[in-house]
Amino acid sequence: MTLEKDRKWWLFHLYLLFIDGLLFRCDQKNGNLSLFVPNKFREKLILDRHSGACAGHLSAKKIYRQLAEKYFWNNMRAECVQAVAKCRICAYTREPRSNQPGLKCVRTSEPLELICLDVLEIGRSRARNRYILVCVDHFSKWTVAEPIPNKTAETIARVFVENVILIYGAPKRIHSDRGKEFLNSILENITQILKSEVSTTRGYDPQANGLVERMNQTIIKLLKRTTPSEWDWDLKLPYIVFAINATPSETTGFSPYTLMFGRTVNFPTDENIELGVDPRYTVDEETYLQAFRENLENILDEARNNIKIAQERQKLEFDKRPAVTEKKFAVGEKVMVIYPSESKKLTNRKLGWNHFGPFKIIDITESAASLVPVDKLNEDPITVPIERLIKIPSPGIPRHFYTSKEKSTI
Repeated sequence: MTLEKDRKWWLFHLYLLFIDGLLFRCDQKNGNLSLFVPNKFREKLILDRHSGACAGHLSAKKIYRQLAEKYFWNNMRAECVQAVAKCRICAYTREPRSNQPGLKCVRTSEPLELICLDVLEIGRSRARNRYILVCVDHFSKWTVAEPIPNKTAETIARVFVENVILIYGAPKRIHSDRGKEFLNSILENITQILKSEVSTTRGYDPQANGLVERMNQTIIKLLKRTTPSEWDWDLKLPYIVFAINATPSETTGFSPYTLMFGRTVNFPTDENIELGVDPRYTVDEETYLQAFRENLENILDEARNNIKIAQERQKLEFDKRPAVTEKKFAVGEKVMVIYPSESKKLTNRKLGWNHFGPFKIIDITESAASLVPVDKLNEDPITVPIERLIKIPSPGIPRHFYTSKEKSTI
């Protein structure tokens, strides 16, 4: 025994007392007595303080502090942690911890290769518009944002065709957030006519449509700063979209306008400044077209390189975060699913359980897993993002399953 351990051992036993056949320890500071608890009573005592009639499923740290006021035994803190970790109710109701896979970058190499869509709710204007259809080109970051009165499939399809396709051409691929307004038959028919591939984000995961989600935040921020009256936001919207498209992107190094049209944007106030005409363009049409193509190709090449560098930097920074986990789960493992409170059909969402299951992993990728209920292995699998999976507390498996309605909303 080392000198330090020897000193602690003697100090510990120096304050032990036997009273009426019971072992107590005297607190060195205030003289309070703590009763020694034999092994066979410890688990029952912890569970009584954690989940008994007068308990509230408190954390292991708080249970330990309660018990330490009156009792003592070796490894009390560790046993509190172990007991609380086995509590099924706590496992289902505790606040979900961040559990994210590494950043997976989407690669595009030209404008209109991928258009991301979303519907942003602002509030009713004087013109009876309530939403904004936000369309962002993934490569150039070119943004189209049109006010709409409702988010029906007919309205979204019409506005998308009139303000994107008929002006800039058909995109090769469309990406939505899997809301019902994007997955109905009308929009599907339009994408089939355009011969465009339809991709949707997985399940309840708006972050997967990250580019347009960030644009939504930018639009809201700028509307707050520039709209005199909240009833007239749709009148100011075209002006802030112009400003967004005219501003160089940190990712590409160029403005969306430049990447879409091959030249810098002319502001109305530029007409008041005599800048002269670019001598490259004071030539005949054929020479102009050749110079324009060369200039545009150079711009696109530089933008592609800037995007690659930016994505590598973003992934490196993102994957450094403690919340990022990779290869944490495996096929055959049993897990529970975090069920977002905003998607629950409950009278009081705040009191709803956060986790449901158990499920068995039958397939897994870097960012998502295919699951089936452990007692219904023949059911069709559901696909859930990795960040919404948690390991099942041991021992035992809770017996709470999704209803068919709940399962359909994952």
